[in-house]
Amino acid sequence: MGKLIVGKQSEYPLFTEQFFELHLKDLEIRKRELENKRIQFENNFEYAKNSLRIQTEENKSMREIERKREKNLLTIIVIVIALFFSLIILSMFMNKDELLIEMAKVVGYIFGGGVTGYGLGLQKSKWKGKEEAAG
Repeated sequence: MGKLIVGKQSEYPLFTEQFFELHLKDLEIRKRELENKRIQFENNFEYAKNSLRIQTEENKSMREIERKREKNLLTIIVIVIALFFSLIILSMFMNKDELLIEMAKVVGYIFGGGVTGYGLGLQKSKWKGKEEAAG
């Protein structure tokens, strides 16, 4: 093999010509790869923006649905309480002491059951938290 001497005419003109052609093709390929990466980056950026916009709209609609649900639940609770107190007042005017005593028992049972259920649920969540911490 001969040496390639700089400054003199190359002994391998075909080789150098092919080398430069391959180098130019390589540069073209790299240019296309960079362009493809830029386009991919722009597409990813647009996808992320659209995804965040849609997620924001979805969260907004979910909050509205939750707000309506809470409002409906509160309305039902207020109506039930109003009916209960109306029944108490009506019983007082009609001198139905037995009905008042039974209603007081019902309120006591509901209150006692609610407090007990809440306490058991709270205790269960504490036990579950301890098990997860230990496990």
